[in-house]
Amino acid sequence: MKKVKLLFFPLLLASATSWTAESNDRAMAHIGDHLIQCTIKPIDRARIHRNQEQFANMASVSDNWSGYVASTDFEGSSSDGTVTSVSGSWTIPAIPAPPNGESVSYCAIWVGIDGYGGSTVQQMGTLQEWIGGSLQSCMFFEMFPGPSWQITGFPANTGDVVNVSVTYTGNNVYQMIVNNVTQNASLSIPTDLTTAPNASARRCAEWIVETPAGITVGGGSTIFPLGDFNTVAFTDCSATINGTTGSISNGNWMNDELAMIGLSGDILAQPSPLSADGTSFEVMWESSQ
Repeated sequence: MKKVKLLFFPLLLASATSWTAESNDRAMAHIGDHLIQCTIKPIDRARIHRNQEQFANMASVSDNWSGYVASTDFEGSSSDGTVTSVSGSWTIPAIPAPPNGESVSYCAIWVGIDGYGGSTVQQMGTLQEWIGGSLQSCMFFEMFPGPSWQITGFPANTGDVVNVSVTYTGNNVYQMIVNNVTQNASLSIPTDLTTAPNASARRCAEWIVETPAGITVGGGSTIFPLGDFNTVAFTDCSATINGTTGSISNGNWMNDELAMIGLSGDILAQPSPLSADGTSFEVMWESSQ
């Protein structure tokens, strides 16, 4: 197995986190026939950028990602500009209190474009944080190296089934949509927040469970403990690459399976093989760090 270095979704620890109120944005979500107002708040944190590596189609390991990646070319640049959309569904898991006296644990589940062999990531998903003795769950999106955003007011409860899509629409603009299937709610993020700050490579599509990284109160970097999500089942997984829409295992591109490993080399999260049609798989939690 080869070690894959990937972009982090970085955060600050709870005791050092603050919200920049003057930068809040608003969006209207549909819940059935009703409209509700959601607040989109920037996550005020320093960003960590890690050097990227690309590998050929084979099972790989990472210290912060577990899931699948699809691309026409993992080793070169011929895949640049080929990915236009990615989507998938999952059930928001319950995260129990951290074990072994740990005070925090995190679990980010998302679909996105880039981050595997590149300097940009366009991603949207759910974030579960066990902080201060309670579990917090929300939707988030990120336009790395731009800021991360938390969505408040949109339902993202344990047990809810969500479907998320990220689509490139041109001129560095992405459309990000979440549908909470359980609660019949939908939200499209305003495109002024989903415009990439830099030209994005658009060379790969991802379906990922991630343990975030960030800056501790003392200023050092850390990978946070992975919350015990038990099993996350990705379903309805699809991507559009080179104008073709298909599953993760579509024959027009390659896919790479990523297992998450800790510093000791132990497996933290392990994906299952793809389903026969390539549209679904599971990620199993093994350890927190």
